[in-house]
Amino acid sequence: MAGNDASRQALAARLRELRLDAGQPSVRDIASKTLVISHSTVHQALSGKRLPRWGAIELIVEAINGDIEEIRTLWKRALLESSRELNTGEMDPDRATPDGHAGRYKMLSSYDPNLGADMLAFHAARKLRQEGKHEEILEYLAPRIKSRRRTGLIEPYLDALNELGRRGEMVEILEDLRDLEMGTARSANYIADMLANLLEDWDGAIQHQKRALRLDPNNATYAWFVGLYLEELALYDEAEIYHRRATEIDPSHKNCSESYLEMLIGSGKFQTAESFAKASPLVNDSDIRIHLIRALSLQGKLEEAESLCRSIGQPNDIEAGEFSRVLSAMGKYDEALNVLRKFWSHETYGVTFRMMSADLLRLAGDTAQSEQVVAEVEAELSATPDSVD
Repeated sequence: MAGNDASRQALAARLRELRLDAGQPSVRDIASKTLVISHSTVHQALSGKRLPRWGAIELIVEAINGDIEEIRTLWKRALLESSRELNTGEMDPDRATPDGHAGRYKMLSSYDPNLGADMLAFHAARKLRQEGKHEEILEYLAPRIKSRRRTGLIEPYLDALNELGRRGEMVEILEDLRDLEMGTARSANYIADMLANLLEDWDGAIQHQKRALRLDPNNATYAWFVGLYLEELALYDEAEIYHRRATEIDPSHKNCSESYLEMLIGSGKFQTAESFAKASPLVNDSDIRIHLIRALSLQGKLEEAESLCRSIGQPNDIEAGEFSRVLSAMGKYDEALNVLRKFWSHETYGVTFRMMSADLLRLAGDTAQSEQVVAEVEAELSATPDSVD
């Protein structure tokens, strides 16, 4: 889930601070404490590379003893920015739509007699927002949304309330909107986001997100969000349908592809995951490739997984970790050790890779060297607990 870079990075920076306070546990250690999320998800959250959904962030915060409410506030801010970026903008003709001129034609041919006035109000609210005049936005929009809450003006109104910290009023409006059908895909998507992340009303979020998708059936992000919300209710079979639909709409949408692969692998559909990853236009992307390596390895296709790992010219840290696990599973302990040693001093995975190396040494029969590595790591952590990962 992409998000505004500044707000997403602020969240990631605070998570890294909490991780320092917790003694710098490795990304893999944090993931293992959560029991259910992968180390790559933890890495993405800490790096600010992407914005995971709240359930994953909450588990990460619990694992590093952080303040749930503090992080939830930062996460919501990033999510609100994400919603503004991802929406197609039926109310905003300056924003490009996925299908270009056709999208603008659909917007202008909606036969809504109030659309022109709403667009004018939307532009006025946007200008006020740029000037930081949130109270004026509320005064300007209040009479326009009071009698007709189906319009896209709900979004800037709720944004202004959020900026002013008036959560109670946001919740009250959302309660009124819960069972209404929004008139535009953008508004339906926005209300779904708010219901999910302010009220944790997953049923309501699914209802509005499906509405958004019906109004804009070629929007991969809308299909992806339906899948994410269904996962929150553990409706995995239906969620898989929407994740697959998102990838069919936009095969190059990385977040959609990653979510689909995670779901396939998590449900044991390794062959399907392999086939999907190999056919994906993103097959050479590092994160997609890692999922392919896992899908192959979990089917016992270790030689093919090894060949794929060797084809990577300069593996990054996560790829190196996967490569070492493949080699270890094949009994190639020395090679696995050589792969890991290149990353011993890495900021994120140094300690983790050294401890993995200790296990490999033990498996190779070199108990003395294994114990020496463990002792060195223990001494290093005891001497500088806040500077070692």
